[in-house]
Amino acid sequence: MRAGERRTLAGPMSDPTFPVPAALVPRLMLTCSLLLLAGCTGQGSPPTPREVPVPAAVSGFDPTLIALIDEAVAAVKQAPTDAHAWRDLGQLYEAHLMLEWALPAYTAAVELDASDARVQYRLALARMQNGDLHGGLKSLDRVHQLEPDYAPAWCRRGASLLDLGQVGEARLAFERALSMDPDNSACTIGLAQVALQEGDPERALERLQSATLMESPNAALAHRLQGKALFQLGREEQAQSEIARGQGARLVMNDPWSRELKVFKKGTSALLLRATRLMDRGKTAMAVELLEELFAREAENPKVARKLGVAHAGLAQWPQAVAALSVASRLEPGDAELKVSLAWAEIMAGDNEAALSTTLAALDQNAADPAAHEARLTALLKLERIEEMIAAYRATQDSLGSLTAAQTCLERVRTLNPDHPAWADLQERIEALEDDAPR
Repeated sequence: MRAGERRTLAGPMSDPTFPVPAALVPRLMLTCSLLLLAGCTGQGSPPTPREVPVPAAVSGFDPTLIALIDEAVAAVKQAPTDAHAWRDLGQLYEAHLMLEWALPAYTAAVELDASDARVQYRLALARMQNGDLHGGLKSLDRVHQLEPDYAPAWCRRGASLLDLGQVGEARLAFERALSMDPDNSACTIGLAQVALQEGDPERALERLQSATLMESPNAALAHRLQGKALFQLGREEQAQSEIARGQGARLVMNDPWSRELKVFKKGTSALLLRATRLMDRGKTAMAVELLEELFAREAENPKVARKLGVAHAGLAQWPQAVAALSVASRLEPGDAELKVSLAWAEIMAGDNEAALSTTLAALDQNAADPAAHEARLTALLKLERIEEMIAAYRATQDSLGSLTAAQTCLERVRTLNPDHPAWADLQERIEALEDDAPR
């Protein structure tokens, strides 16, 4: 150290009297300016806060669900770097089929902790259900690394690859899943679908007719796929029988990790209410999507089936409406009003014979329901059974106890079918009846 220099604990640069060569001054000033612009304070830049996904409008949600969402959102805001808090928020949303909000929550959880296989799996499924199959497969890659022996993940992979048309890779995924879980009926179904796509219906039938599959929750779906295989083989009569046995069947996945979501599910009523609000706002297609997911979970819930039928009817999807309302009516056989709704859906779907049978069953339960009489008259008109229609009109007068009420029913039928060629003849004969009817 030269004479006159002072040493400090921080070194000579902390001393304002330390001589700096003039040539270095501009460079040092530029460096300091860049550091200041970058926000370098010696502690690093603060992380960008993640936006917490929250539904824009919750007024139509079940109050219990609103309280749970508020609690989960508050937990995330209080601990924004806690991966578990984000995971729980995502699971709450997913359990209530609110996938548009579950996805960003799971994404944040994975960014904070990429080692949790279950969260990676939930992110994969959320992406797939939102239509991002490639993103879902990418997340499944990580699941396979973390939990290579979890068979449902391989089964999900096979299903997504099949949807993408990658049949060979799908087969490998299903086969790997079956090697881990030989009784996995969903994977057996998947391999049968692979065989059908490869034009090998004999191989598909061999898989679909296994005793294990026929005793599984996917037996009905197996019948439907057998019908497709039989069609490929030219055995159309047998095919139609098998397809009828599998009508409305859905794939049931044996997935323990997904069953864990049940602890976050706080009741079907919240989802049904949300579907109703969507329909009220003219978003019936979104309501159908939500209700289809719910119906896949609760296929024996008459309220879900009924609401799904109404939603399909709102979109004029009459065959689907008939399928859903038929399930609801089967589960609630004493509901005459539900039978009338089913009858009208059958009429709109063009199945007037079925509608006639349904309305007769409804009238057996409640002969004073004008809507049931209207449906019966409409079905008979469309079937052009004029004599039966006149007799039904008489029965309508007797059941409703009023000529005016019967005329109102007939006028509604005319409004629905204004151009039917039988009206002229009907009008004369009905007027003759009315002249003789007590008033």
